[in-house]
Amino acid sequence: MHGHRFTVIAKVKAAQLDSIGLAYDFAELKLLLDDILSHFDHTCLNDVPPFDRLNPSSEKHCRQHL
Repeated sequence: MHGHRFTVIAKVKAAQLDSIGLAYDFAELKLLLDDILSHFDHTCLNDVPPFDRLNPSSEKHCRQHL
């Protein structure tokens, strides 16, 4: 068993800007991402769905997004 370090890229798209000219509040986005990513940080991916059923190999899953 060994660990890996990943970089997460989030893309935000908005149909229009809000009243102060922002597409999305980055502080709110950070909270949402932190909540999602906390389920994976320092965790055995084999215990986290869908990787409890699928091989969480970095080579397999990173290659699909290249």
